[in-house]
Amino acid sequence: PATQAAAQSFVCDVYATDDYWNVVESSDDVRITSSDPAASTPVTGKMNVGHVQISVALGTVGAQTLSVTNITNGSIAGMTSDPIQVIPAAPDHFEINTIASPQTAGVPVAVTIRATDINSNTITDYFGDAILAANTGANSISPQAIAFVNGVWTGDMIFKGAGGAVLFTCSDFSAPPHTGTSNTFQVLPGPFVGLQVLLPGQTAMGGTETGYTGEPTSHNAGASFTVNVRAVDEFWNRVSTINDRIALSSTDAFATMPAETTLVNGEIAFPAIIYKGGFQTITAADVDSTSKAPHTSRPVEILSGSYSRILILAPGEEIAYGTETGRA
Repeated sequence: PATQAAAQSFVCDVYATDDYWNVVESSDDVRITSSDPAASTPVTGKMNVGHVQISVALGTVGAQTLSVTNITNGSIAGMTSDPIQVIPAAPDHFEINTIASPQTAGVPVAVTIRATDINSNTITDYFGDAILAANTGANSISPQAIAFVNGVWTGDMIFKGAGGAVLFTCSDFSAPPHTGTSNTFQVLPGPFVGLQVLLPGQTAMGGTETGYTGEPTSHNAGASFTVNVRAVDEFWNRVSTINDRIALSSTDAFATMPAETTLVNGEIAFPAIIYKGGFQTITAADVDSTSKAPHTSRPVEILSGSYSRILILAPGEEIAYGTETGRA
């Protein structure tokens, strides 16, 4: 259970279950009590389709438990929670020591965060948990969960998303949560490790697990669309110093696009036409730095046109999508 602040309400979920904890339907009334004499319990609620949320506040610092019983049917087994750590309600916000600028993606930096009162004094008896989140996207910093000791957390952080105005927030599990926001600072991309191919419908999102948001939009066979190729670090941040030559290929052997192009400031956009129906991909490989990882796009759906003519192939021939004769 997450740490809770004294006198601060939080929501508990109560479920009706079978012997194996599968949720089952029930509309019974339930009651929550607590080991804490200063809690807002007892409090009751009525389940709807086997579930109810009940707001509770604990008032005594230390380890407290909540117990639930079925007051409609006394034969239903109740349950007691694991101990919930209750801390003083005095903390007002978190303060994060200034982060120097610039930083480099993937390089650890020492960070100190303090739990403070309204006057910025450190709360020395604060032992709560908190989560960290950056404005560069989900999972773009590490760690993402911390635990305070004597009101302070100090440790190495890794910033994965590059940008000119990176910041992160610290929030605990109180309701509403205590929060704190760092200063803004620049994060530079790390070393060049490979390429990234993005199609219409996708947006680059360096620092995240996949390096993009969205999925490729479908296109009609023979329709032109724009392909983006980027030089990236290990966290999918664009490395703007790379101007290598790039070889291009597709699962449609007859696709219309450059066989080779050149990055400019770490990226290039070019038109492509795919003729072969179904899900197709485009692959980019670095010609000048063959040790760098090539990249294949997400599959893009190519929609075939309506039935308009018949193709006959003799032995030794194969379909050549998009060509004049349709044969190779």
